[in-house]
Amino acid sequence: MQLNATVLAIYGKIIEASGLGANVKPYVYSFNEALNYSMQGKGANAMAILTIINSDLSRLIEGRIELIIVASILTAVIAVVLVVLVFMFRRRVSNVIVNLIAGAWLKLRGSDYVYLSSSSGEVGYVIGVVLGIIIVLGVFAYLSYEIPLWYQFEGIGVLTSSGFSNYPTSIAVGGNLTLYCIVYSHRVEPTWYLVYVELNGTITEVYSRLLTFNQTWLFPFTISLTRPGKYNITLALYLVQPNGNIKYTGRYVRLIVTTVPNK
Repeated sequence: MQLNATVLAIYGKIIEASGLGANVKPYVYSFNEALNYSMQGKGANAMAILTIINSDLSRLIEGRIELIIVASILTAVIAVVLVVLVFMFRRRVSNVIVNLIAGAWLKLRGSDYVYLSSSSGEVGYVIGVVLGIIIVLGVFAYLSYEIPLWYQFEGIGVLTSSGFSNYPTSIAVGGNLTLYCIVYSHRVEPTWYLVYVELNGTITEVYSRLLTFNQTWLFPFTISLTRPGKYNITLALYLVQPNGNIKYTGRYVRLIVTTVPNK
């Protein structure tokens, strides 16, 4: 499939919808279906699918944005109401907080005594401690979300019909070599991958698939070796960026196969 403006726009919408928290797996499936049609030379079928998902994605993104705006307004209103209520009943709220902490401490240390002071200084201290705990928990929650964004990667491998073993080192001249390529994505946002199959440095095939987080792609490929000699078979992994640039991931796998005369 050509990286034209329409295809890239749909790819960008899938990434945007995913970032807004929408379930984009159905659209990723349809996008890959269009990729398959394109590889088969059925461009009209591919564009028909892309036209449908383009329209659906536009509506989905608009709906998610409206939902986020409404949720943000409701959260702000609830926060203001809670602040007002706490201010109005601050003495009672302080006593409840102190009693909760004291009760929890007594359950942990049953033989101890807790003296509850009514001084505003100690109440303020307790509230400060509680707020500090809330801030620390918020930081941990934020890091638990952000760390996967820092640690993103992908992988590529080659399998035989026996799995990760029994790799051929030689085949007869004129024979076909069928293997399986496996690609794994550990990127949070949907990522469009390209696998370049190279034979002695010349690209013979290009395979394409859009993957979501923690998704694996397995596909067969066949190489015909018609002349005697030594062949370097390389599978290099690239990704398509939303702006249309194709970036090499630095991941590749290579096999060396020698052709031998037919007996």
